[in-house]
Amino acid sequence: MNSHHYKPILLTFLITLFPLLQLLSPTNALPSPPITALYAFGDSTVDPGNNNYILTLFRSNHPPYGKSFPAQRSTGRFSDGKLATDFLVSSFGIKPTLPAYLNPSVKPFELLTGVSFASAGSGLDDRTAMLSLTLNMDRQWRYFEEAVRKMKSLVGELETDRMIRNAVFVISAGTNDMTNNVTLALPGVSSLFRIIRIFYLAKSKLLSRDYTTQEHEGLQ
Repeated sequence: MNSHHYKPILLTFLITLFPLLQLLSPTNALPSPPITALYAFGDSTVDPGNNNYILTLFRSNHPPYGKSFPAQRSTGRFSDGKLATDFLVSSFGIKPTLPAYLNPSVKPFELLTGVSFASAGSGLDDRTAMLSLTLNMDRQWRYFEEAVRKMKSLVGELETDRMIRNAVFVISAGTNDMTNNVTLALPGVSSLFRIIRIFYLAKSKLLSRDYTTQEHEGLQ
């Protein structure tokens, strides 16, 4: 197999590992300023519901997702409960969970303590996001720049710079690049994927509505 196929996974591992080692290392004796915010980019592992607000097949705003989340709500997280980034912001004492940037209920002042720009089904390769109709990394970064402008208009440039300088940035992506791009390179798989994609696009409105548990079980 081409060695380039390993780059997304290796890059994800390194990006995730190094900041965590810095946070956990007991040899780092120099005092550091308190963590002010957390900003996340990537795929479903850190998407708390941005895909609820774009036209895509990858949505989890219906049961059984969220059954272990507070109030047992399906928020768009591809999990039965909280994501790793939710636990991080909570452990940092910033806020209970990390919201999705595209959620219209997110207030401008919440941007100061962090949001997620991640999109389930996305990847480091733009082709991955194109296949899944999700936000590629460039689009996620543009949303971050938009958020920075909103923060500057709210608290000024100096305070915004301070908040961002002392923030933690989490990037979790690469798995979809392997499963989508590598798998689709196999003979016949690409055509089958296009057929499935067309079918589920036709069903997108049905998939995006909130199911009861009984309704979801009836779909299986």
